[in-house]
Amino acid sequence: MIADPKSLQPGNSGRHPLRGLVAAQAIGAFNDNAWKQIVILLGVASTQSEAVSQQKTAVAQIVLLLALILFNLPGGLLADRLSKRTVIIGLKCFEVVLMLVGAGLLFFFPGNELHVAGILALLGIQAALFGPSKYGILPEILPHEKLSEGNGILEMWSNLAIIAGIVGGGVIYSATKPSIWVGGLVLAGFSAVGLMLALKIPHVPAAGGNGNLVGNLKQAWAAVREDRILRLAIWGQVFI
Repeated sequence: MIADPKSLQPGNSGRHPLRGLVAAQAIGAFNDNAWKQIVILLGVASTQSEAVSQQKTAVAQIVLLLALILFNLPGGLLADRLSKRTVIIGLKCFEVVLMLVGAGLLFFFPGNELHVAGILALLGIQAALFGPSKYGILPEILPHEKLSEGNGILEMWSNLAIIAGIVGGGVIYSATKPSIWVGGLVLAGFSAVGLMLALKIPHVPAAGGNGNLVGNLKQAWAAVREDRILRLAIWGQVFI
């Protein structure tokens, strides 16, 4: 049976604290993967060589993957120093801007694959910075006994959104070419909806952390180096 955010509904509240977060995360995951699919399809359409097409597909995957790997730790620092709700809303604003810029690039430079790949990298950075606040806010808006269920709901809708984004990117590409910039505007519209829904996330105070990037990086590297299971879990999470 698929869990529904309504199942965590507080008895005396008309709005569940997870709804805004789940919706904002799902729309972001959809957009990331839809844009990646558009980048891949643009690259495939520009060449007649299957080998080159496969290379361009691999490059698009690597661009997004590297951004996710490299910027998770700075995202953790943001989540510690600022209110996680503030970080989430700020990054959703950044997502809207990226989608609008991406649409503009598709309009003015429709054949420039480097530009759209650059937007994909920035989307990966945005997603990496978003992650620690997305997970870290759960204990701040849910009671302890609901954390496992809340995390399951967040992951379920995230994975469904990833699948929908892969499919939806192809649909958007096919429906809007040769004016593919319209597809960029569609994704920008989705991002705007995600931003509005993120505003429904309950207010939470800043955690007040005072760590620094270098110190946290050393601690994280030491922990990963000493724990093989942790290393495997990290790689598994990244490649999923």
